[in-house]
Order: sequence, then C-alpha cells, then structure tokens
Amino acid sequence: MKLLFTFVLAIFSSLAFANVAPLTAEEAGLLLGAIKWVAGEYYAIVMLSLLALGFIWAQVRQFIKPETLAKAPDWLISILESIAANRGYAKNELDKNPIHFKRMQ
Repeated sequence: MKLLFTFVLAIFSSLAFANVAPLTAEEAGLLLGAIKWVAGEYYAIVMLSLLALGFIWAQVRQFIKPETLAKAPDWLISILESIAANRGYAKNELDKNPIHFKRMQ
C-alpha cells in the first residue's frame, strides 16, 4: 500500500510541474469549465485534489460495513457508491449493497 501511495504522489507531483496549455470551457466540458471558472488559476490543483479524494474514498469504502452506510440518505449513498465505482455492472452483491439493506429494514 505504501508503494501505491508513493507512486500516486510521484505522479501528482510531476503533473503539478507539467507545462500544459489551459483548456477552453468547450474542450473541457461543463464540469471542468465550471471548476476552472470557480478555482481560477488553481483549477489543476483542485482537480488533482478531487481525483485524490475519490481514489482515497474508493480504497476506504471497502472497509465500511454496508449496514453502517445504509444509515445515510439514499441520495448520499448513491453519490458515495458512484465515486467508489460500485454502481452499474460493477456494483457489489446484494448482501453487500447498502441500498438493499435500507430497503430490507
């Protein structure tokens, strides 16, 4: 796990020093354009932070019991499961799905 974090941090630090031409809002799409508009010249750091948080959540999510996560509202569970890539064809089995636990109660 330490090697994985070292690798991720090495990639992020090299991306921070990369000389990349800024994207226009049309090229980047609406979400990236909105983040660029809000964050200004720091949008690359904001995007890297969001990606890092998503990666960390995907790793931490596997240690949270579905019964515990089922206590959250449905919309929050959907967002958190989407960030952790547990939606669609990649979703967990029913006995590990927090929405299933919520419906069974």
